[in-house]
Amino acid sequence: MDDVTVAAPAGHTVVSAQPVPYDFQRPTTLAREHSRILDVAFDTFARQWSSQLATRLRTKATVTPLPAALATYDAYTASLPALTCMVLLHVPGAETRGILQLPVSTAADWVSRMLGSDGESLPAHRKLTGTEIGILRRTLTAAMDDLAYSFTGVLDAAPVPDLAVHYNPGFAQAAAPTDLMVVAGFTVTTGSGEPASFSLALPSDSVLPKLGSSNPVDTGQDAARLAMEQLTATPVEVRLEANPVRINSMALLKLQVGDVLPLTHTSNRPFNVTVDGHHLGSAVNVVDGSRKYMKIVETELDQ
Repeated sequence: MDDVTVAAPAGHTVVSAQPVPYDFQRPTTLAREHSRILDVAFDTFARQWSSQLATRLRTKATVTPLPAALATYDAYTASLPALTCMVLLHVPGAETRGILQLPVSTAADWVSRMLGSDGESLPAHRKLTGTEIGILRRTLTAAMDDLAYSFTGVLDAAPVPDLAVHYNPGFAQAAAPTDLMVVAGFTVTTGSGEPASFSLALPSDSVLPKLGSSNPVDTGQDAARLAMEQLTATPVEVRLEANPVRINSMALLKLQVGDVLPLTHTSNRPFNVTVDGHHLGSAVNVVDGSRKYMKIVETELDQ
């Protein structure tokens, strides 16, 4: 098949597309169940990270998560700016590394604020010094602790940021080009500055298997057990009733406030225990000091 040229509106890039073989063993889209779990986890991480940034930078910070998606490592790095700040993450139990990516100017702004600056007079964009990288790494290490908390049960421990920072996405080499990554985007606003775009990529092999099976199918062999579990967990309304009183319709129509209906239920006789109008058993009134309760003395199952 020849290349297909896709027409784009004015001001947009024209893309040349080629057919790519689809690997059904490694789908490139998230299952709906997995997507929901990841969105909740990343939303929790965003809230935790917002509080941490506000404390460390001594200014208002807002982190807004974007929906998570699956992408190959090659596609992910191709979507990043040519010059950006990339910190590799050692993910426990995975050979493939994760990536936390943020703009170089934002990384410099954070370091400047943590060193006492108000963030208003920053130098031109440049690579971070060793001291600045150390300060940034401590901040990102704390952020990874928040990530591990948000992914409790999925990540065995917090990812560890690398000691170095990469600026060219093509040279980072955190994973093989075809390795699948769980990619989440974030919009971060600090102080009165403009929002900055961040991204976090985690190896899918270390995340997806622990999210559970997608679209699980139950077999008929478990039908009895599942039915029993559902029945035993269903709430029911239990009532204690005295013996009913029978009166005619004329007496019922003549009832007024203050009238007394004599009960045929004596004080020493057990009350009826009913569920949804059906008799279940009998219970007697018990007084233990200031406590009052009903004690079951008979059930239909005993008969």
